[in-house]
Amino acid sequence: MKNIIKPIVFIAILGGMLAFLSLVFEPKDNLESYDIRSLEANGILGEPKNTIDILFLGDSELYSSISPLQLFNEYGIASYVTSTAGQKLFESWDFLKKTMKNQNLKMVVLDCNLFFRKMKYNEILNNKLENFLAIFKYHNRWKHLTKKDLLLSDKSYTYSDKYKGYLIRNNIKSVNKYYEKQSTDKIFDINIENVFYINKIINECQKRGIEVLFVSTPSYIEWTYAKHNAIELLAKKNNVSYFDLNIDNIANIDWKADTVDAGDHLNYLGARKTTTQVGKYIKDNYNLVDHRYDVNYQNWYQLINNYYEKIRSIEKSS
Repeated sequence: MKNIIKPIVFIAILGGMLAFLSLVFEPKDNLESYDIRSLEANGILGEPKNTIDILFLGDSELYSSISPLQLFNEYGIASYVTSTAGQKLFESWDFLKKTMKNQNLKMVVLDCNLFFRKMKYNEILNNKLENFLAIFKYHNRWKHLTKKDLLLSDKSYTYSDKYKGYLIRNNIKSVNKYYEKQSTDKIFDINIENVFYINKIINECQKRGIEVLFVSTPSYIEWTYAKHNAIELLAKKNNVSYFDLNIDNIANIDWKADTVDAGDHLNYLGARKTTTQVGKYIKDNYNLVDHRYDVNYQNWYQLINNYYEKIRSIEKSS
């Protein structure tokens, strides 16, 4: 019995220590000084309670394509872009869960470039472990622990990105050899792990009455008709709308002037066109509140003024 009890007691003590240290090391704020990864995307945590209607989930193509401040200025849509470079769908799921704790979302927009990024089982398991025991994710914080951490104070998120997750990119690198992509009946294969998380996100949203919209932002390099067909099929299976801006070049993207890296990501010129079209689609197809005349959103206007001032300074220096 001693041989059985000793390891059980050891594991219980170790588990308790890891749980306690996780509470200590878990960031109590979303500031950079708390070793928060992806600071701009995690700025969603600092948004006032129940003020964000639309959450955009995606990778670098999305944060290069959608400007929430422009969406608000043109359509009164209150949104935030929680995109990160190379984001994987288990990370999108995490952002959604964190956001829903503080926001009564009306819509989730999934950028479909995520659907084709492979996820390894060890990455998924490691992410689950880090979420369960924060000590494994934030172990490097030992140098920066404060009294607030040691006292296990409640979390208080104080940072929100001034562009609501959008990244202004103003350089230009044209597509070298442009050609029209040919339509096909081929269907790109979406990995089963990705489908699992896509369905997980959709099911959670539908359970809560949150609309889900698939969007393919313009990308000359990443987008293909085979990928479009795969997303369209998945959207139909899940009764989800799909808006593909690559079909017929809806946003009128100029691949000589509107891209920063020869056709993968958009610069601010391409983002301006894309944001207008996405906003129009949402406004025409969904019943969302226009917050432009809401006194609770007056603080957005200072951000909007600063945003357009930044755009004007870029255009003057071009």
